[in-house]
Amino acid sequence: MSLQHPSSSCLRVTLTEWYPFSIKMGRAYGGIAVDVLRLVAKLNRYCLTFMEPQDKFWGLRLPNGTWNGMIGQVNNSEADLSGTLIFTTESRAEVVDFSAPLYFQEHRILYKTPNLKPNIAGFLLPFTGTVWLSIAIMFIAVTVAVAILFLLYDVHYRTWGQTKGNSVPTPSAIREPGWRASHFTIGMLLSQPPRWNPNGALVVLFMTALWMFISFIVANVYRSNLVSMLVLPKIEVPFETLDELVNQHEYKIVMAAGGALEQKARESPPDSVLGKLIRNVEVSVDFDYVYQTLINKKYAGIGNEIQLDVVRHFRYSQTAQCPFTVTKKGFVTGIQMSYVFQKGSPLKPKFDKVINDLREAGLLDQFLDRALSNASHCRKKVNNSNELRALSFWDVAGMLSLFLGGIAVSTFAFLLEIFLKPDTVPAPLHRPVRAIARFRLLERTAKVFTRLLRSCKLPPGVPSVVKGNLQIKKMG
Repeated sequence: MSLQHPSSSCLRVTLTEWYPFSIKMGRAYGGIAVDVLRLVAKLNRYCLTFMEPQDKFWGLRLPNGTWNGMIGQVNNSEADLSGTLIFTTESRAEVVDFSAPLYFQEHRILYKTPNLKPNIAGFLLPFTGTVWLSIAIMFIAVTVAVAILFLLYDVHYRTWGQTKGNSVPTPSAIREPGWRASHFTIGMLLSQPPRWNPNGALVVLFMTALWMFISFIVANVYRSNLVSMLVLPKIEVPFETLDELVNQHEYKIVMAAGGALEQKARESPPDSVLGKLIRNVEVSVDFDYVYQTLINKKYAGIGNEIQLDVVRHFRYSQTAQCPFTVTKKGFVTGIQMSYVFQKGSPLKPKFDKVINDLREAGLLDQFLDRALSNASHCRKKVNNSNELRALSFWDVAGMLSLFLGGIAVSTFAFLLEIFLKPDTVPAPLHRPVRAIARFRLLERTAKVFTRLLRSCKLPPGVPSVVKGNLQIKKMG
């Protein structure tokens, strides 16, 4: 065919199926790009003949310098132009010409929105680790400061009492300021009323009042943050950039084969982000495989915004749900989507005029919105979940473990006190404690007596200890 007189014969158009630009319907083709192509052909009285590349690729440069896919067919004069849109790159522009751009795109990452999972440490999430550390430091500092102030205050009045002939306080009374200070500081954080009034020196009153004010603010902020997190839980984003994606191991990566991003990644240095991507990505020309992989497996898909909108459009059309999240930040931005012509083709100016008129009239965006109408329901970035979720056991397991741990520690301390100092136990527990102590004493006595008998040589006829039970036969 002579390109100087393209109307003398049909235009050979190569295309591969890519919704919504080129759609195969039996033996016919449709889609946005095909419709624009037919419009130009009608205005210029061209007929069209369609073909498909065997590898279904847009076009990649091979190691020997040749090209495959639609780019290869146009470059080898097997086709006059492409029937679908192809991304403009520098390497492709060296062998083919591109029409005026129909769309401008950037690449993003799509993945299934993470499900809300119970967190055993959820009660710690209202504050960061730095805030919790600051609270602990303040608690220790205030406890020590108030205890020292109480001690100095008590020593002052103890000295004053001795000059007046009063009795000297006991050692337990000397330790009392530390207990009072710790009870007061922890009680204020837990919104518990103190059992005493911090009267005395002005500096003591100032310290306790300041801690009460700080505890009030901390407790109320903690409660409000915890309630807001339960009412509107925030979804943790696993990654937001391409660099974070290639350096994580939770999600596998998949993308369409033969595209501009794959070509750019193969040409990038191995240590670059795109170089790491090409080593870890799974590529496929089968859209159904990519679609099912993103739905049923833990994969992250990489593509331009239109490709990702196609996935969301189909999923919403099937289930009326938007289970996918798209990253906010794009990469490899500002790429043009255009038709491809042979170098120096006279068809390019005629296509450019029609494309510019359609774009300026806003018809191209209207065509795209109409084809992907359901994708608009899923384009809003969601960081929070509005779904109601009943609290599970693991949501309260952290607080429950703290409670059980406190009970275990207090029980151990109580039992230790019973065995070491039974006389210090309160009066209501005297009888059971004495019984436990007597049993403990009898057990120890039996063990000592048993060891003594084993060390002695008993006369004939006297039975020995059997299985730990002392059996002594009466002698006549």
